[in-house]
Amino acid sequence: MPRLLYHWTPRRTQSRVRREGLRSDLALGSLKAVWACSRSKIGWALSHVAARHGFTPDEFVLVQITVPRRQIRKSCWRGVYTCKRGYGPERIRILGGIECLTGVTHETL
Repeated sequence: MPRLLYHWTPRRTQSRVRREGLRSDLALGSLKAVWACSRSKIGWALSHVAARHGFTPDEFVLVQITVPRRQIRKSCWRGVYTCKRGYGPERIRILGGIECLTGVTHETL
């Protein structure tokens, strides 16, 4: 049974993500992988990627990924996962920006 994971991506890349999916070869870190998180880590992940990459939280959109369990690799942080292959566009759904999180605003992160 597939699992739903979440990934924040810059708003400016959402059309490419819709066309090509989430590609690990475009990862900015030393580990060429797509990072994703469980539902409980969505807020933390937004704060983390915004700070790490020098963006504000409102410059991101949340992507929901349907992941086959065999492709999930745990990282050293609970609720955070990596995939070195990436995910095709058929596995993703763009949910929206920070406004898609009920009760969460830029100021509360």
